[in-house]
Amino acid sequence: MLKASNLRKNYGNFEALKSVSFEIPSGSTTLLLGPNGAGKTTVIRCIMGFVDFEGTISIDGLDVKTHGKEARKKIGYIPQHSAFYENLTVAQYGTLIAKLKRCDQSALTRELEAANLKEKTDERVSALSSGMRQKLATAFALINDPPIMIFDEPTSNLDHGAQMECQGTLRRLAEDGRTILITTHLSGLDEFASAAIVIDKGEIVAEGTPGELLSTLRSLDSMHVRIGDGEAERARELVTEMVENISFQDGWLSFSSQRSSKAKVIDSLVKGGFNVEDIVIEPSTIESQYVRLLGRRRE
Repeated sequence: MLKASNLRKNYGNFEALKSVSFEIPSGSTTLLLGPNGAGKTTVIRCIMGFVDFEGTISIDGLDVKTHGKEARKKIGYIPQHSAFYENLTVAQYGTLIAKLKRCDQSALTRELEAANLKEKTDERVSALSSGMRQKLATAFALINDPPIMIFDEPTSNLDHGAQMECQGTLRRLAEDGRTILITTHLSGLDEFASAAIVIDKGEIVAEGTPGELLSTLRSLDSMHVRIGDGEAERARELVTEMVENISFQDGWLSFSSQRSSKAKVIDSLVKGGFNVEDIVIEPSTIESQYVRLLGRRRE
């Protein structure tokens, strides 16, 4: 569906992209991960035709350099900071976008209802919260029903509640079978992504499924197990060879464990006769672990 080959982009003497190549299959959700300045947004700008570049990009077989207009019709793009005409109402703005995209009013109504913004149609855009603005930008991007959706840092400017709503929207779009590309340096999106690409200093340094990358990084989940009083030392001795970073405080046995070992650790404690009163697990995410990968690379 989306294929990039040997992308290169220079800004003066600065080499923003260095022979970047990747492929995003139809119907997949891909994370493009990397710290600020890694080249993520430059990749998106190349895809959207906002900047000149060396190399090739094709959208559903259409070269973005020679068939840019046709290719961009297949993309719904939501930038990190969407610019709006603040004094227009939601309805007025939506009518403008629908006309520009040559879509009828029913398409606008459909997407506003899907985004739970129907009751906001008479409000000015300037009155909307950051979360509502992003929902509005997403609704406008979907008016012409594009098969590909591109989100640039979709959760970076949102509060926790709006982030959860954004993740719900992304899940809905994925379930609809759309191809999704998300650039991010934050956590919380890997659980429904089918692939992840890690970029640093304009180069791809790792790619694969989130599970594969977590395995490569030997990522560890944090676990906290509440056990009965007076059993801490014996419990520590039982699991010490199975876990890392073990400690005990206020009735909680805390440690780090590989994903594949968590159940084995709990099973050992139960079979060892310990009264396991509660369990709290803090799973590792690919976003929280890629920093370790970049650190190793730079060393």
